[in-house]
Amino acid sequence: ARAAGRLTLETDVQRSAVEEIITRAAGDESVSSVVDAVLGLESLLRQNKQYRPSRDATVLLEAMAFYGMNEEDPAAALTVLVRATAWKAIAVSGTATAGLVQLALSDPVPEVRRSAVTAIAPAADDVAWTEVLRLGLRDGAASVRLEALRVYGSMFRDEMGCGPAIIASSDANLHVAIRAIGLLAEECKRSG
Repeated sequence: ARAAGRLTLETDVQRSAVEEIITRAAGDESVSSVVDAVLGLESLLRQNKQYRPSRDATVLLEAMAFYGMNEEDPAAALTVLVRATAWKAIAVSGTATAGLVQLALSDPVPEVRRSAVTAIAPAADDVAWTEVLRLGLRDGAASVRLEALRVYGSMFRDEMGCGPAIIASSDANLHVAIRAIGLLAEECKRSG
C-alpha cells in the first residue's frame, strides 16, 4: 500500500484503482497495515493534488487522524506517525471540516496538532474556521502556534486584521514572535 501511493498515475481511473488497493490494505487493522495505508494515501494525494479522494478514503483518513489517540500511550511513535500523516493527507485533499480540526487540537501530541492546523481551509465567511484558528494561535506548543500564524498570514489576515500578529509578536518563543513581526511589517487592516 505504501509503495502503491508513490506510483506515477495519469488518469483518475488509475488513481481510484490505487486508492481502492490502499484503503483495502488498511482493513487488515494491524499497525503496520495502517501505517502503510496512511503513507500510501498521503503520497497518492500529495502527488495528485487535483485528485479528490472517494468518500471511503476520506472516512478512512478521518479515522486515521485519531488513530490511537485514546489508547494508553497516545504518544507511541507509530500512532503519532499515523495521525500526523493522516492530517497531511487531509490537508492536501481539502476535505477537512472545522469541527474535525477542532477535535484534533485536543490531541496530546503537538506534531499531530500542528499537522491538523495545516488542514485549515476556510470558506470565505466561515466563522467556525476563524475560531479553530484562534485555538491554534493559543496552543501550548510553539510549533502549533507558528503553523497557525502561517495559516493566519496566508488566509485570515484580511478578515482578522492585525490583532493576532500583534499578540503573537510578544510570544515567548522567538520563532513565533519573529514570524508575527514579519507579518506586521506587511500590510494588514488595523481593525484586529
